Amino acid sequence: MRRRVLPGLLAAALVLTGMTVPVRADFWLGGGESGTTETASEPRVSENWAEENEWGPAVSEILEAVKAEGIDGFRGRMLSPELAAVYAENWGAGMDGIEEEYLDDVAYNLGEKQMSFFSLASIESRWLEDSMIENGVDSMFSLVFLTDFRNGNGSVMVGELTVSVYRAGGVWYLLPESVYPDKWEGSLEEGTFDWGYYDYEHSEASWTTYTTEDGYEYKILYDGSVSLTYIPESEEYLYLPDTIDGRQVTAIGSWACDYNGTLVELHIPEGVKKIEEYAFDDCYNLAAVYFPGTLTEIGRDAFDSCSSLTWVSLPEGLTKLGSSAFAWCSSLETVTLPSTLTDFGTAAFRDCGLVSVDIPEGVKEIGDEAFISCYGLEDIVLPGSLERIGSEAFYGTALSSMTISQNITQIGEAAFQNTGISRIDVHPDNPVYAEIDGVLFEKTTKTLLSYPSVRTESSYEVPTGITAIAPQAFQSAYSLESIILPDTVTSIGRSAFSDCYHLSSLNLPESITEIGDYAFYGTSNLQSITIPSGITEIPTGAFEASGLSAVQIPGSVKKIGQYAFDNSGSLTQVELAEGVEEIGNYAFAYAYSLSDLQLPASLKSIEDGAFTGCEALQNLSVPAGLETLTAGSFSSSGITYFYVSPDNAIFADIDGVLFRKAEKELVSYPAGRTDASYEIPEGILTVGDYAFQDAEALTSVSFPSTLTRIGEGAFTGTGLTFVDIPGTVTEFGPYAFNNCENLTGAVLEDGLTTIGEYCFGGCSQLSEIILPSTLESIGQSAFYSCTSLTSLDLPASLKTIGDSAFSSCEGIISFVIPEGVTEIGGNAFYGCKSMTSITLPSTISVINYDLFYHCEALTDVVIPEGVTEIASWAFESCYSLKTVTIPATVESIGYNVFYDSPETVTVIVPRDSYAYEWATENGVNYRYADANDWLNS
Repeated sequence: MRRRVLPGLLAAALVLTGMTVPVRADFWLGGGESGTTETASEPRVSENWAEENEWGPAVSEILEAVKAEGIDGFRGRMLSPELAAVYAENWGAGMDGIEEEYLDDVAYNLGEKQMSFFSLASIESRWLEDSMIENGVDSMFSLVFLTDFRNGNGSVMVGELTVSVYRAGGVWYLLPESVYPDKWEGSLEEGTFDWGYYDYEHSEASWTTYTTEDGYEYKILYDGSVSLTYIPESEEYLYLPDTIDGRQVTAIGSWACDYNGTLVELHIPEGVKKIEEYAFDDCYNLAAVYFPGTLTEIGRDAFDSCSSLTWVSLPEGLTKLGSSAFAWCSSLETVTLPSTLTDFGTAAFRDCGLVSVDIPEGVKEIGDEAFISCYGLEDIVLPGSLERIGSEAFYGTALSSMTISQNITQIGEAAFQNTGISRIDVHPDNPVYAEIDGVLFEKTTKTLLSYPSVRTESSYEVPTGITAIAPQAFQSAYSLESIILPDTVTSIGRSAFSDCYHLSSLNLPESITEIGDYAFYGTSNLQSITIPSGITEIPTGAFEASGLSAVQIPGSVKKIGQYAFDNSGSLTQVELAEGVEEIGNYAFAYAYSLSDLQLPASLKSIEDGAFTGCEALQNLSVPAGLETLTAGSFSSSGITYFYVSPDNAIFADIDGVLFRKAEKELVSYPAGRTDASYEIPEGILTVGDYAFQDAEALTSVSFPSTLTRIGEGAFTGTGLTFVDIPGTVTEFGPYAFNNCENLTGAVLEDGLTTIGEYCFGGCSQLSEIILPSTLESIGQSAFYSCTSLTSLDLPASLKTIGDSAFSSCEGIISFVIPEGVTEIGGNAFYGCKSMTSITLPSTISVINYDLFYHCEALTDVVIPEGVTEIASWAFESCYSLKTVTIPATVESIGYNVFYDSPETVTVIVPRDSYAYEWATENGVNYRYADANDWLNS
């Protein structure tokens, strides 16, 4: 999960420290009823909080905006002029764009989930740092909100959004700090959120960890009992204590004993009520667990990947079994479930070795994916009390029969797909479900839910009257060659016919108006299909990896979704009727045989990768209305010529090469051309991203004097042998010449300031390159694996060298890093096996992590005055290293600095310096810098 932190001194100005007193409010800032929850041990905020606090009215107004506008409610309310001035003074730039960046970052963390519900969960009072006051802030605290996030499948989880509230210049501001969309299970709006668990996690007591003499760590809970947070790895047969320091142990904390390879048998004492998430995750030798009768809850992934566990007997009284609680316990053959179990978590026994399971009377629900991929599960007894079977609950098991009782009223998607079940029997009095010849249907919606995939019949006719085919309904029905759909069917669900490998005949009646994602994925024998005129969108992956040879898209279709016909290698002809407006990402990617394609005048957008890998596609006519197109749309295709309508306002072609007019940008050079050379026209300002990608026949390009930018991946994978970049070019995008395996030389004329990340990476034949005197920055991995380079003159203008910039440049013998370079990234010289010497500038302050990793010929290194830190692993595997001179300015040296280097390495240090103390404490050979001065006296 990404977390945003403000840069530089502004970040320091917003660091909050000190004591925290959690207070939960009893009001909602979103839809729904009051969220009042009685918690005796916790103080409450009054309903008149806004009137009772000096900050109340201003913050209330901001929160109302957030309530009404969501993320946009933060706009214009985040950064004070005072802090903007601090930022500008210290970083030489204003705050333009910073607020938008933060809003984008919050939106990114939320993904495409929606904030549907806000609740003020706590107010955290904090002490102010001096830096806050110095920068114009006179008051500050944090607010922590809880908010419902709706996933793509409609499920709801509670996330946590933390914001800083601060006052500067008499005005209150609200700044988002972090957001964790999937931190909490349940829903505020639905009243299923576990406030007690939240209180425990945020209690002041729970933040304090205590350690016993024998190595156990624990925290004290609200009721004075104990949660074990760390269990030492010491005993094969472990009896956990029932009390610690006179307090009852009632919980095993998250990750308390995960990855314990010693543990074989575990006894959990009476009194323990809860085992939290990942508590014993990946205890791969654990063979037996004895649970107490007091246990009521096992958290998610609690015993995940305990691959030696052979049997589990869960006690009566257990009500909640978390998601993946025993997932991937490959040896688990036997499990006894209690009748009290009401909350059956997703994938609780996923990929286990179970052979049979007896679900006791009293259990009402089997969770989603509960026994998915338990390939050996042949027998299961379902109780009469069972009411719900979750989605994919038995997917991939060896069950051979299934009977749906009259009490089961909810069955999730694909609950019985890819099993050994040949027919599904339904009790005649079931009010929701029915079977016709062993095929499962839902009565009210007239939906075909599940066709048993192991049936051996070659054809099947869906009964007349059925209106919908459920998601995954026919998935992996390998024997079916023909399916007849009645004209009553209106919708086909996601993956409904996916992986029906032998399906060669299928009619789609005109009544169908909706097709789900991946509906016909992998139907490799399906050679033809007629798309109904009521369809408005071909969804994601609908015919991916199909056997279609030709397809006609009707004018009713406005959008062809991403991956719609991806990897359909037999597809030779696509007819797009007028009306189609958008072709999505990779829609026809790797349709190797596609040679006949006419784009309609209605088309407005071709997204990235839409025709990548279409090797047989040679010519393309660009219609007048096309507005969006990228070079990546046709990467690795066979196109040799673009024809652009003269009426197109955005694009044009010159001799079959595609350009964007207003930007004077070369968009796409046809990768299928056989010409060895090309001259970019004068007047062009930019070579666009991936414009020449995979033009393998192209060995030479002439650049115009007007060119200013070469975009990301512009020439990656081309056959270029030499490039001379004019001084008008000031920027190279990342990957600009990446993997140009025939490139032997390059001249970068003065004017260029930045070489982007991976720019010349993988150019294994590059033996000579002239860098400009204006160069300031070399990006991450810019020259990685340029194995033919033996020397490189770095200009005096250089300021920064990125991570792994010269990694695996095995032929370079020596480096002279010019004065003025302030930063050399980690792994910068990784694998420079021939480098015998390096001169470092006095302008750097850090020797970064793994900087000289596997510099096997390096013998002596002098670290200049001014360096304050030598990071961990800096000289790892430097097999020839003899001496490292460390100055008095060094104040920090990491761990394993000389790992796998000779034990005879000697550090040359000043007397009484930090380096001297470090060497003596760590047993590293040392001598003083003035040790041989007597020779000159």
